[in-house]
Amino acid sequence: MIKDAPSEPENFYVAVGRYMMMWQHVESILCTFFVRIIRGDPTTIRRVFYSTNIWESKKRMLHAALASPTLKMDENSEKFLKGFAAKVGSYQSVRNSIAHDIVVEMPAGHAHAGDVVLVHGKFDRYIADKEELASTTTLREIQNAHVNASALMMVGLLFLNSKDADMYAYHRRLLHFLKEIPAEAKIGTVPKKIHNDLMELFDKKKPAITMD
Repeated sequence: MIKDAPSEPENFYVAVGRYMMMWQHVESILCTFFVRIIRGDPTTIRRVFYSTNIWESKKRMLHAALASPTLKMDENSEKFLKGFAAKVGSYQSVRNSIAHDIVVEMPAGHAHAGDVVLVHGKFDRYIADKEELASTTTLREIQNAHVNASALMMVGLLFLNSKDADMYAYHRRLLHFLKEIPAEAKIGTVPKKIHNDLMELFDKKKPAITMD
């Protein structure tokens, strides 16, 4: 196991806070997709979407809306929305760990002494096992998750603010970016070139954070 450099608790909490703020944007974007598909009162639809904390319920609502026979959407747009929802779903377990697990600084005598990690479950077993850090989340993994969540945020906002003349080609490009975002939230990050291209497009378009 590759050991992360010891991290100060302050840095760890900052990383957790940055990630959770970014994730709020990702969930808001997904909700805005739902609002635009339903095409009703935005406030009411948002209340419906956030009426459950269970991801599977939100996913079923979104897929039911996408399956409406009255919905008119090009192929790339439908693939993008389903792909975005799938990516959000695959990141849920990591999001839940970062939001709910216990922050612990590994004690002296442990192979990872001084490291600050998120521990899932009882801490006692990590004291007894002085080598492994299974079922934990490290600072590096939280930083990876933040990079990937920020890529999801950027590509989601670009889609919401689509105004290109050739919408089909533009959505196809956004779909390409989406596919390059890793399926695992904290293992690896978006390829550097893809991330740079995405940031360049984001800076050029300057999409607004919309709530309707």
